[in-house]
Amino acid sequence: MSKSVSPKIRFNRCTDAWGQRKLYEVAEFNPKSELPEVFEYVDLESVVGTEMVSYRTEMRETAPSRAQRLAQTGDVFFQTVRPYQRNNYLFVKPDNNYVFSTGYTQMRPKIDADFLMCFLQTDSFVKVVLDNCTGTSYPAINSNDLSNLEIALPVSEDEQKRIGSFITSFDNLITLHQRKLEKMKTVKKSLLEKMFPRNGSNIPEIRFSGYAGGWKQQKMGDMTGFITGKPFSNELAIDGKYIVMDMGSVSQEGKRIEYKKTNEARDMLQENDLVMPKDDIGGGLIIGRTAYIPSNNHYVLGDHVYRLRFNDVNGRFIHYQINSDYIREQIMPLVTGSAQLGLSSKNINDICLNIPSIDEQNKIVYLLDTVDNLIDFYQFKLEKLKDIKKAFLDKMFVKVEV
Repeated sequence: MSKSVSPKIRFNRCTDAWGQRKLYEVAEFNPKSELPEVFEYVDLESVVGTEMVSYRTEMRETAPSRAQRLAQTGDVFFQTVRPYQRNNYLFVKPDNNYVFSTGYTQMRPKIDADFLMCFLQTDSFVKVVLDNCTGTSYPAINSNDLSNLEIALPVSEDEQKRIGSFITSFDNLITLHQRKLEKMKTVKKSLLEKMFPRNGSNIPEIRFSGYAGGWKQQKMGDMTGFITGKPFSNELAIDGKYIVMDMGSVSQEGKRIEYKKTNEARDMLQENDLVMPKDDIGGGLIIGRTAYIPSNNHYVLGDHVYRLRFNDVNGRFIHYQINSDYIREQIMPLVTGSAQLGLSSKNINDICLNIPSIDEQNKIVYLLDTVDNLIDFYQFKLEKLKDIKKAFLDKMFVKVEV
């Protein structure tokens, strides 16, 4: 071991300098094995982050040619194609019938497996890997080049285990919150499907007690008036007083984005307004999607979007209904254009929705808002945990010297 170094923060009583070794010195690469007759196949889409999210059963005779890496408990699988995604997996199952794609390099550690797994996720190591990749659209590194890269590690096995266990605890929390987030998104999707009428009916599948009778079908044009947004001359004013709701704001709803700002006080948006894309310049299927305006007066209408303003209908109720899969399926055939898709004002006016009493609207909105708040909470917790893990990876590991 050479090139003595030390991390920024350490556990108590850990004082020995770290050193650097080649990866092939601390792990056996792609060990040979006999594949079972039937196995669970793990391809490049099966691992997200540090979690295995799927696999499929294959027969040895008919399995893809890339199914070659038979997993053993404690093996580390490193994604060699697009490694910047960091979809790497530490196999901890007791099973002996999981086979990974050759899109992963298999490492059988001679050091603490958790420590090795965590080191492979550090920014500094990923950068070194990318510097040694070939290809642009699908950068990849071969197993031989990967094995010759260096790892910085402590001499003490106990320190390796303590670091690996500490960082892995964040992976476990991240996985837990990711599952909670996905569960709440599934709950919301189910509610959107069942709380609004479908397939020509005017009565939803599930309903709050005390409500009966069919919902009234109304055209969007009978419930709302709308205007088309225009561009601002100084949208990127750093000290802008108003947030611009434009195509980017709508298409990125639910994600962290940097809103454009302006000091021009025109086309002010109000609570209960909806903003809908006028066209599809973003390249995604965002036509018909709406964004709801929060309860403050700091938003103005931007370019390539419509503003929908309602009088006797809860705008947030329309927001949830129009973003349900069933309504979006009805909206998509109304899209016109070839090079640039879009919804005309006439087509928006002709969209038919089923509307209950305002009291029932409000109850539906309250329930869906509660679910949305939980989704936001789990998303926030997830992002914070990822940030904390990233900070510890940076401070508890030593950057490799190349």
